[in-house]
This record gives sequence, C-alpha cells and structure tokens, in this order.
Amino acid sequence: MKEQASALPKERTDRRLTKTKRNSIEKAFDTEEKMGFLKKRSSLKTKEVQAHETHKEKKRISKPDSRRLWVTIAMLAISAAVIFLSMYVKIGVQGNMSDATAASSVTAATVMACIGTAVVSMLGLGLYLVFNESRVFKSTKNMLIILTLILLTTILNVLLSLISGGYFSAMLIAVILSAMLVKTGIGYPVAAVCALIAGMMAFPNEENWIPLVLAFAELLGGYAALFSLKQKFGRMAPIISGIIGGSVSAIAFMFVQAIILNGFENFTKPLIWMLSSGVLCGIVATGLTPILEITFDVATDARLSELMNNNNPLIKRLMIEAPGTYHHSMLVAALAESAAEQVHANSLLCKAAGYYHDVGKLRSPMHFSENQRDFNIHDTLDPTESAERIIAHRKDSVTLLTKYKLPSDVIKLAGEHHGNSTVAFFYNKALRQAANPADVNEADFRYKASRPSSKEAGILMLADCCEAAVRSIKDPNAESIEAKVHEVVGNIWLKRDGQLSECPLTAKDVSIIEKSFISTLTAQYHERVEYPSLEEIEDAKK
Repeated sequence: MKEQASALPKERTDRRLTKTKRNSIEKAFDTEEKMGFLKKRSSLKTKEVQAHETHKEKKRISKPDSRRLWVTIAMLAISAAVIFLSMYVKIGVQGNMSDATAASSVTAATVMACIGTAVVSMLGLGLYLVFNESRVFKSTKNMLIILTLILLTTILNVLLSLISGGYFSAMLIAVILSAMLVKTGIGYPVAAVCALIAGMMAFPNEENWIPLVLAFAELLGGYAALFSLKQKFGRMAPIISGIIGGSVSAIAFMFVQAIILNGFENFTKPLIWMLSSGVLCGIVATGLTPILEITFDVATDARLSELMNNNNPLIKRLMIEAPGTYHHSMLVAALAESAAEQVHANSLLCKAAGYYHDVGKLRSPMHFSENQRDFNIHDTLDPTESAERIIAHRKDSVTLLTKYKLPSDVIKLAGEHHGNSTVAFFYNKALRQAANPADVNEADFRYKASRPSSKEAGILMLADCCEAAVRSIKDPNAESIEAKVHEVVGNIWLKRDGQLSECPLTAKDVSIIEKSFISTLTAQYHERVEYPSLEEIEDAKK
C-alpha cells in the first residue's frame, strides 16, 4: 500500500510533467506557426507594396496628356513634310532625264519614294520612343531637340551632298548631339532615321546599289560614334566621335563596294568625302553644343562637369563665406553620386546638385549650425523666427542659382531637396515653449516647396539628411553611423509626411541607397591613428 501510495504522486508528477511538456511543445508549435504566418504575411505585404510601387510608376509614366501628345504628333508631321521636300528638291536637282516620258515616270516613283521615306522614318521614330523611351516622347523639349537636329542635318545634306555627289552626310551632327543633349540611347533610332534619309538622297544614281550601301555605312558610322561617346572625352567628345564615325562609314562603304565590284576601284572620292564629313560633323557639333545647351536649357555631362570646378563663383563664395556649408555640400555630393550610380540614376546631376543645393545659406551663414563656432544666434531668436530663416535658404538657393544661370535640372533638385517637410527642431522647441501647444501653427515651420519628383531629388534629400545627422554624432564609429543612417532613412521613407511618395524610388532602391550611404560615411568618419608626440618618441628611444 505504501509503495502504491508512493507511486501515485509519482504518476501524478509524471502526468504533470508530460502535460507541461505537451503544453510547451504546443506553444512552440503555435509560435512557429505564427512566425511562419507573420513571415508569409510580411512577404505578401512586400509583394503588395512592390505591386503598388510598380503600378504607381506606370501610372506616373503613362499619365495621359492630350495637349502634349498632339503637339508631338504635329511636330512629327511637320518634320516628315520638311524631310519629303528636302529629299525631293535634292533628287530633283540631281536627276537629269532627257526623255520626257521617262522623266515623268521617274518623278512619280521618286515622289512616292520620298513620301514613303519621310513617313516611315518619322512614324518609326515615334513608335520607338513610345514603346522604349516614353519619357522622352512625352517631353516636348526633348522631342523638339531631336526633330530640330534631324531637320538640320537633312537640310545640310541637301546643300552639301550636291557638291560631293551624295557622299557627304551631316547625319553625325544629329546623332552626336541627340545623344549628348537628350540621352545616349536616343542616338540609335536617330542614327537609323538619318541613315535612311542619307541613303535615299543618293537616289537616283548610276549605280542602283549605292543608296543601300551608303545607308548601311552611315548607320555603322553612327553607332561607332555613339560607342565612342560613352568613353567620356569631355568637350572634345564630339570631335573624336565624329572622326571615329566618319572613319567607320568610309571603311564600311569601301569594303562593301569592293565586294560588289570585285576590287577596290573608284573609292578615293567617297572615302575622302566620308572622312571629311565625319571631321566636319564633329567640329560643328562641338561648336553647337554650348549654344544648344543654353537655348534648350540642357544639363549635359560636360556642362555639369564644368559646374563642379572650384573656380566657379558660387563654389568660391561657399568656400570663403560659409566653409561649413561648403564641406557639408561636398559630402552630400559624394553620397548622392555614389548612391545614384548604384540605382541607375543620373549620378553626375546628383553630384552637381549636391554642390549647389545649399548656396542660399550664403545670405546668412551664421544661422546654420555647420558655420557656427562659439555662438548660436538661435539662442536669441524666437523658434518661429529661427524656422523662418532656416526655411528661407531653399528659396534663396533657387534665386541665386537662377541668377547665375545654372541648368534648370540643378535648380529643381535644389528646390525640392527638403520637400514640404517641417523644421522639426524648432517646431518641437515651439511646442515645448508654448503655453498652449494647440496655438502653434505647424505651417510656420514647414518648407514651401514641392516634394521630390525624381530619383535624383529623392537621393539628394536622403543624402542631405543623413550627412547632417551623422555629423551630429559626437564620436562616430561604424556601429553608430549605421544605426543613425538606418534611423534617418527609415523615418523619411516610412514616417515623414510621405516626402518620397511622389518620387519613383522603390523600397529596393532605398535599401541600396542606405547601404551606399553607410559605406561612404563610414569611410569618411573612420577612426584615425593617434600619432605619438616627439617627447613620446624620445622616451621610447631610451
């Protein structure tokens, strides 16, 4: 009985243990299941966010603008008409038929060929841009640049090819300048259109194969010129590209002619003219570049590179009058450039905008902490007055940049880099000092500007905020820098009034940008080795 009695508690204990174990297992299982569900939900949420971002981007890009669309269509139609007339005039002067019947027959065929070439070239260009470069197609300025260059080269071909027998082509002017002023990828369809027109202008000719071969050679030359542009030769790029393009065209024409004629015969004239056309096109393109940059207000790579010269008047003023702001601007430029490269934004534009985004602080440098030394002027000011002075620097920056005639792209980024966010420090100070916080008007502490509307503007905002935040860390190290950047980027991306809601940056882009900032800032604020004094060195010798 005693053994039985002693066994009962043990049995109860075992049951209790078993029950406890079972409960713990069930709890663990439930936790695991819940974690799996949360992970799944998080994954679904991420997918939903990505889908929303994709939809937002497509909607933003494909937003219809009927007025702009009709303007673009009208420009394409006018361009087709001008191309037709140019080709008809050139071919009409070149053709010389003695038989009237044959002449009328050729004229009719010529007219149809000219119409077909003009329509196909402009229609093909328009369709290519619609499906591959929709932003360019919807930009009236960019379309005006492209079509102006095509028409310019067409008219030059009419005037000069009569002298050269059809072998001189000005197409490289349009190819080079469209790539420099609009986008490198735009040069390829422009090259195809110009090659087609150049080949057509060689008709009629005693050799029927010449138009086709000429178009082929010009196309290869155009693509070679575009390839050379990617090598970044500065202001000399158009000349170098022209020489390379003209050389490739001449060599291609010569070899194809040799294949057709079974030998190198009568190639001297076309070779000389095609080489000459490449050189002349490069020289003309170089001369036209600064004129077109100002006329169409385009920020080319060459123009942006020139702006980042320390001899620029505004940069000089920053160095002398606001050295703290100058140093801040250099770091912001470095951050923005590195991040932009990794998310395929315009890194050079980001860098240039980083240089100039805070030039408005020149109006009153001492109102900004990076320029202050022993005295903080805001200690003597009301929070509203302080915020007013801080907010004013955005407008002052835009005013100065406009006065110094900087590209509108740079001015736009400088105007948007704070969005319509609040000056949090002084807003919080005003709330703490107010007898009734409800009396504090938030609008008095908010920037009066548009939110970032481009990748470059969003990157600049993030770079500006992160650099300022990291600068405030007393003893920065890798861990503290990473934590601060993560905090700032997270606040802007997720919490701060949706400042990046109108910007095409995705969650993936922001993650890449954050990592880039951490890498750059960690390298900038790395721990220095403490060098020994002369006394310590002498003591060590003993």
